[in-house]
Amino acid sequence: MIFREYYILFLILAATQRINAQQWNPDAGIINPYKARVTVSSGMGKEKITDGNRGSYWQSDNPLPYGWLSRLGLNAMLNTGNFTASPKGNYYQAFDGNTDTKSEIINGYLELKFKKELPVKIFSVKINCSDTVFIDFYLKGSITGTLKISPANNYRLLSFKDIGAIDNLIFRSKERFSLFEAALLDTAPYEYVVFDFGRKRNTGWIAGRWFNDNVETVEIYYAGENKHWKLLKNLNPKAVAYTHIPLEKPVEARYIKVVFTLPAEDYRKAQLWEMEFYDRYGPYGKPPAAQPSELTWEKTFGINTIWGWGYNVYSDMIPKGTGAGLFIQAAKEVRSYHRLDWDIQSPRKTIDFNNMATAGTQANKWLNWDREYGNWKQHGFDIDVTLMFNNSTFPDTLWKDTYAESYSYAKAFANHFVNGKHLISAIEIGNEPWEYSKTVYREIIKGMSEGIRSESRNVTILPCAVQAFNKYSDNNDYISGYITPEIIPLLSGLNTHIYNYVFNEAGNRVAVRPEDPKAAVWSVNNLRRYIDYNDLEKDIYVTEFGYDSDGGNETCTHSECVSELQQAAYGVRMAMILWRLGVKKMFWYYFANVDYDSFMHNRSGLTSSYRNKFQKKKSFNTFKKLLQIIGNYRFEDILTENNEVYAYILKNPESGKKIIIAWRPVSEINEFKTVLLPLATVPDNIIPLIGNNKPETEITGNKLAINLSGMPAVLIFE
Repeated sequence: MIFREYYILFLILAATQRINAQQWNPDAGIINPYKARVTVSSGMGKEKITDGNRGSYWQSDNPLPYGWLSRLGLNAMLNTGNFTASPKGNYYQAFDGNTDTKSEIINGYLELKFKKELPVKIFSVKINCSDTVFIDFYLKGSITGTLKISPANNYRLLSFKDIGAIDNLIFRSKERFSLFEAALLDTAPYEYVVFDFGRKRNTGWIAGRWFNDNVETVEIYYAGENKHWKLLKNLNPKAVAYTHIPLEKPVEARYIKVVFTLPAEDYRKAQLWEMEFYDRYGPYGKPPAAQPSELTWEKTFGINTIWGWGYNVYSDMIPKGTGAGLFIQAAKEVRSYHRLDWDIQSPRKTIDFNNMATAGTQANKWLNWDREYGNWKQHGFDIDVTLMFNNSTFPDTLWKDTYAESYSYAKAFANHFVNGKHLISAIEIGNEPWEYSKTVYREIIKGMSEGIRSESRNVTILPCAVQAFNKYSDNNDYISGYITPEIIPLLSGLNTHIYNYVFNEAGNRVAVRPEDPKAAVWSVNNLRRYIDYNDLEKDIYVTEFGYDSDGGNETCTHSECVSELQQAAYGVRMAMILWRLGVKKMFWYYFANVDYDSFMHNRSGLTSSYRNKFQKKKSFNTFKKLLQIIGNYRFEDILTENNEVYAYILKNPESGKKIIIAWRPVSEINEFKTVLLPLATVPDNIIPLIGNNKPETEITGNKLAINLSGMPAVLIFE
């Protein structure tokens, strides 16, 4: 015991000394957007556009009723180059946007000839006169309308809407008069924000929140050094959520201009909550070069489940070939949601797991985890448990002497399940305790990690699920709140949950194919960057990923749903990408659908729910087939990875035999197209993961032409 405690202390000190030898960067995973100097048309708070906080915003002034008068670009009269005046004279103060300055129209007559036809949305005028002033509007030599301004309206700013197109304007009166202001709005009112990068930047990604109730359109323009603006994108002003938009073709831009068109109504304003620009890889960054995987597929891929596999009885009481007996066909790794409140009623309650067979746990006298996990182990599963606690089941206020209480529990857990019964291979400290006090969580993970390490040096220890790319995530799951340099040495790796659900340009939350640059699967890059920068030498685990779909006689109707076939295809493709990105282990969420209505994650199962007797979905059969074919293979390298085709090389570490898994990165799974692979050999066999239609192949030059779809196929070379 003393030796173990000294070993832990040595481990922590040695690792911490190595970390402290360099500068620790808690934000090392973040890809920063391009820095830009921001200018705005009006308003306050422009710094909030780029402060990273998606809940704060810049808001413009209101152009109407009077703000437009002093705005070049809105008031056509401010640019005296737009017209000539007759008789000649200095009338600047009548057209300066300042209603307190004036020009004297001595002879009671002033004509303005415009260089081009102007559509007059609003005409505003302020006059002081002793006799009526007539204002005549002309178009192509014909009078189109006349306004009469009497002395009763002296010193009042009058506005007239929808005058129509004009090219000539005449003020006339029998007496001299003072013209304080004449203003002409010839366009829809608008506001703008300009970003100046200081130099041209290759811009391939727009991200931001531009939700507006008060505007009609939002447009993005770009320009080089000369500010010759070109339209880049139309945005949806009604999209509430923060939205990512990768561009089809990156542009070279020094300047980006966001223009908000407002209705011609008083007191309407524009707002911009946040705006960021990146290269084509966006906030996830460029994927690293691929490296061979350490583990074979059967040691890499797992599924998430719960006590009883949905039957609500011990697994040894359910029919043969169900539960663990069924799902072992699709995966050899399993992850259990092990609720802390099932073990103890409060952290101050001690537990003796050795007496579960007769006394249960401290919280549940009927519960014997040995019986449940023993059944899973007998079926061939390697077991990972996530110790679940959150404020709805086990509030953070229950912890008093947090470190000591968590140490005691975890030590007892590891002593029994790891050292004693040899049932558990990995322990996660928390699942998604994102509403927990971070101070409490950091004490828990420190106490539990050290408690586990006092019993076992080899068991895998992971933190709760975190991410390293977004400080302001609504999930409150950013890594720096949960992981510190003091904790890192105790961990085997970092853990994250990934679902490829994004907000599209219409503002709806949807699922995207895993190859989509917006897909969160690429956020593994940020965790890898965090690890590499801080020299941590840790593995990455994805303990939840998946897609929701119909199937098994259960419909999927929420916006994130994909088809049953897409779930199967996307699931395999996402798993392959995770493998290629260096993820050590990954777990599909969930083993089966949940017996509730259709909403997010309730339709992510490989089978239907208990209600429909766990009918196998296409995804189950696909992962089963995949396990049979590549179970003893490792990821080796990328053959090709582009918009036309993804193809990865897999290798059997014992025989040295290599195979290839390939697919088209498309959403329409059944659309076949001939693509080229850099291979000069025709495969001896091709196994489609769904169906029996083998893709046709032929050698074209020194490449293999193969007819592929969005469903992966395995190419076998004898």
